[in-house]
Amino acid sequence: MLNNTQVIYLSIFLMSEFMSSLKAGSDHHLEIDTISEDKNSSLYSVFENIHTGIAIVDIEGKCLKVNSRLCEMLDYSEPELLETGFKKLIFPEEPEISPTFLDIISREHSGIYGKEICCLQKKRKTIWVNISTSTAIDHEKRPLYFVFQIEDMTRQKEVEFSLGNSEKKFELIFENAGDGMAINEPGGKFLKVNRITCEKLGYSREELLQKTATELVSSESADLFVEQARDLYRKGHAVVQIMAACKDGSTVPVELGMKLIEYEGKPALLSIVRDITERIKAEDETKIRNAAMDSALNPMVICSLEGCLTYTNPAFQKTWGYSA
Repeated sequence: MLNNTQVIYLSIFLMSEFMSSLKAGSDHHLEIDTISEDKNSSLYSVFENIHTGIAIVDIEGKCLKVNSRLCEMLDYSEPELLETGFKKLIFPEEPEISPTFLDIISREHSGIYGKEICCLQKKRKTIWVNISTSTAIDHEKRPLYFVFQIEDMTRQKEVEFSLGNSEKKFELIFENAGDGMAINEPGGKFLKVNRITCEKLGYSREELLQKTATELVSSESADLFVEQARDLYRKGHAVVQIMAACKDGSTVPVELGMKLIEYEGKPALLSIVRDITERIKAEDETKIRNAAMDSALNPMVICSLEGCLTYTNPAFQKTWGYSA
């Protein structure tokens, strides 16, 4: 079985052979009739076995002949296509084939005129096609008719649209996330940063894109960061609490979640940076409160809303004889 590359090269070869056969004929009507009548001819074989759809259109725009691949692509029978006419297959929002369009191709003679457009199948389903047009000419280089080579691009377009939508969604999430987000090269150089990262660290986007991740780690967290970076490359992900260095020389406690990813076809590192200043503050306040309660001389307890004891201080335990 041929792979995609081989199919493309075969199609190009067959199209070249097909055009050569048409141009070689002294009577172009005879050559076109041969396609229909002599199924053993090399011209018929090329016409029916080429990978793309083919339509032969005269200089007035009338469709003279179509191959089975085009019928299959558009879900019409050959008589239906010839009766419908090539013009009406063009998607209504696109300009139809006009004398002006044909004049452009005529002036190009043997050159190729290409365009991507939408077409309608018989059941009104829209498909994307790439139309390449060549001109068959006589010995005096006058245009005889046009050969339209039609390639179904629907699947490729669907993939492009899907990727485009995914990229838009990623950009929307990345830029509007409540936490800082960044993408780095394996060596640490920033490739992409979001708005929150810039605001928290006090740098402009352009300034951060000139730096590496290690430049934004405070000296007190440098060793811990390097250790976790090694763990990252062993496991593919890591989470660490460090002190990030801001542009103004201050530091901010952050929880750094890192994961190895592929970005634009290359290995990269995705980081989510969460400011945990308020969390640290709440934890410190809890520690101070607990220390004060532990050292209090009077019995003290904390109960849940359900009435269950969640904390008893040493004075309570000593007075009532309960252990913690």
